[in-house]
Amino acid sequence: MTNHTPTPGPIVEHHGLLLRASEATDGLLNTDWAATPLGPVESWPPTLRVAVQLCLNSRFPVTLCWGRELTVIYNDGYIPIMGRNKHPGAFGQPALEVYAEIDEFLRPLTTSVMEQGETVWQEDQHIPIARHGEPQEGYYTFCYSPVRDPDGRIQGLISIATDTTDHVVRRRRTAAGRTAVAHGPVRLRTLHPVPHRATHRGIGERHHGLRQGGTVHPGRRSHDAHHIRASAGIRAAARRREPDSPHTRAGRRLDRA
Repeated sequence: MTNHTPTPGPIVEHHGLLLRASEATDGLLNTDWAATPLGPVESWPPTLRVAVQLCLNSRFPVTLCWGRELTVIYNDGYIPIMGRNKHPGAFGQPALEVYAEIDEFLRPLTTSVMEQGETVWQEDQHIPIARHGEPQEGYYTFCYSPVRDPDGRIQGLISIATDTTDHVVRRRRTAAGRTAVAHGPVRLRTLHPVPHRATHRGIGERHHGLRQGGTVHPGRRSHDAHHIRASAGIRAAARRREPDSPHTRAGRRLDRA
């Protein structure tokens, strides 16, 4: 899936926040934040305000999860990743509820960021997000980083991600194609020159085909070599039966030339 790259809109001011006009910004403005753990926008601390502006104004897929509840705020780029079935209702909701289908995968990662202050990076990770009501095949490269206040305390985490599903699928198809070629028909090439004295058309054609190289099946080369030897033996036997005359002796000398 190709990541959605929204076109930047004009700046919108909302309770001191300077945000680009966008679909996600509309979702944020229409959310009743007073009913969420974050409280009304005008009461948000400076660290949260800076993080929200960074998230909403980025054209790369970004999600911000704030506080112990991991309250969700995201931008336009993240909508195709999370699924339109989750938008705009995910604004102000706990991340582990928004992504309940991947709770077992998500919970340890968010814990390591929020409690240990670790930065999580995963590449081409399979994550079956329910983008259209049920889990779907999807691969993502993402990074979770802690967001700290001026006192160094972790207040939230920021997720920067990209959908790499198309890349992973193409890589698998390429690998499958290489495997098929590796186990396909064997190509053989002989280093022996074509005998100039070969006059039998069938023998010459077979030698020519082996010299030029081509797709042959197992046992074909030994079969052609046997045919050449057999045909040569017939010609030799025929010469022994011919009357010994100046004409035939001259012919044999030409054959040897």
